[in-house]
Amino acid sequence: MVAAVDPPNPRAARLRTVLWFLAILGALVAGWELYKLVWTAMGWEWPIRPNNQVMPHVWDSVGSLFRPARRGGELLLLLLLKASLFTLREAVVGFAIGALLGFGIGVWFVRSRLAEQAFMPYVVASQTVPILAIAPMVVVWGNKLGLGQLWRVAIIAAYITFFPVAINTLRGLRSPEPTATELMRSYAASPRQTLWK
Repeated sequence: MVAAVDPPNPRAARLRTVLWFLAILGALVAGWELYKLVWTAMGWEWPIRPNNQVMPHVWDSVGSLFRPARRGGELLLLLLLKASLFTLREAVVGFAIGALLGFGIGVWFVRSRLAEQAFMPYVVASQTVPILAIAPMVVVWGNKLGLGQLWRVAIIAAYITFFPVAINTLRGLRSPEPTATELMRSYAASPRQTLWK
């Protein structure tokens, strides 16, 4: 007789994840402070000098989040939140553009074998150029064309996004079993209906 296995408890799994996170965070903080303590006591300066300018205490770093970034200014935490929301907006715009472009390319390649054979090498070759080489060109051309910061970052995010979306769309649309596509043909479905279903 086989013993029944209890299903995993999601609450216990969540608690375990939180505990692991806190343990790792505590180990990092302890390592930081231990490094600072030992290196200061021994007078060592290599690889990082443990003074308060270069390597402040963790509680000083956390406390600085709740102080103004500059005299009479807003809190550093609010400033960082605003900057991260701006970056999130740039990333979402770029992701949307790249996803639409990649999905369109994937659908086009599924519908036309000739287009796939002609342009797939260029799609693959586009990913061989490192993003570090493309980013400066986007910035320079963006300045010449008068594109704002948002659009320059969105173009880079779209460039990173379009390739995996295009390849996964192509593979996904080619993954139905032949019997499913034969069934659609037997129902006299148009290519658009077959693609949609």
